[in-house]
Amino acid sequence: MEYCLMLSNTVQGITRVADLDTQRHVTSRTYESFCLEGRHALLAEHGFSIPKILESGISIQPTHSFVKFLQQQMAGATLNIITRAYPSDDGSIAWEQRVEQLDGRVACELELRTVSKRNGSIEILLPVSKETFEPHYRDLEVFSGNCARIANDYTTQYCDRDIFGSYGPAQLWKVFEEGRWMFCARAGLTYERFVEMDTTSFYMGGVFNFYQPIPAGTKLRVETWIEEVEKIRFYFRQDVYSGDVLLMSLRDEQLIVSLKQARPRKAPPEFMSMIEKYVEKGA
Repeated sequence: MEYCLMLSNTVQGITRVADLDTQRHVTSRTYESFCLEGRHALLAEHGFSIPKILESGISIQPTHSFVKFLQQQMAGATLNIITRAYPSDDGSIAWEQRVEQLDGRVACELELRTVSKRNGSIEILLPVSKETFEPHYRDLEVFSGNCARIANDYTTQYCDRDIFGSYGPAQLWKVFEEGRWMFCARAGLTYERFVEMDTTSFYMGGVFNFYQPIPAGTKLRVETWIEEVEKIRFYFRQDVYSGDVLLMSLRDEQLIVSLKQARPRKAPPEFMSMIEKYVEKGA
């Protein structure tokens, strides 16, 4: 078996107006899409271009991911995507990536674990790395049942599939994002209500578990709740099911911010009263 040190490369991306969300900043999925470019550029450098992957019948599936957002971006920003790969002899690759501004400040940190297979068997795409890193992603805790959850339906869209006919992390993140919006709507946390409370929250990052691929047209149930509230932060939890089968999970970190002062603040009593029955772990 061939061994190597950590593999790395750098590519660039430019954000677009179409990448902006309702808060007028680049949406989280854009960073994952940029990192996807970096991962495939590195694979291509080592003999596995997209045409080669397709003709070989290789599938590359995510199992775990972690993301942390540090600098908000607007349209027209040129960003460097720095990718490091740590391939293992079990067919997995641990990807460690940074999205940096041209001044060197980090806009986003992303980690992803993928597993490569061909015809159901493990496929090693890159020389096995002698180096490792300590990832932030991990296996998430099972829901305790100690609070209510808000459920919404979601059907995976055929038109969201990628070139391999599957869903990459960016498309899977979309399912969770829709679930968070539905949670807020069902809990009465409308934009107008947030303004009245002088409160909003910023998505700071999260940990994802992907248990198995999801076919197109699958009717999903997204269960959303809040794991806990810690002064100026709270943590969304989400499980995505097809029937009784758990397909993927998320724990994300939200920073509570004052709209008027544009700075972190403790969760106001009105906010707590609206979410209390959905909080899993009390003070």
